[in-house]
Amino acid sequence: GKYTTETALGRVLTSADLGKTLSVESGSTQYFHLPAITASDIGMQFTFVKLGTGMVQITVNNTNTQVIGDDSHFAVYNQIAGEKYASVTLRLVTATKWIILYKEGTWVTIGV
Repeated sequence: GKYTTETALGRVLTSADLGKTLSVESGSTQYFHLPAITASDIGMQFTFVKLGTGMVQITVNNTNTQVIGDDSHFAVYNQIAGEKYASVTLRLVTATKWIILYKEGTWVTIGV
């Protein structure tokens, strides 16, 4: 399938963003909030590419949705300034769970 790549700064993502690769080139912290999702969105994914030195944090849209890494959490972030080419791909596997499908660099899952 065709993927859309866009240079992005932190924002609340919408269902129209599903499937995008978001390239983040910034020296400051950028917060992304995953969109509200439904069962019909299962299988969709986002890829975030950290090109700058600033932290990139991705947070779920509510407390009923989780990012599954080593454990169940509600956000994933990379704050290593020297990792200018870190990336993470999140895939929706149920109506309430995102998994980390792929990551390059030091991405950490946290409760928020």
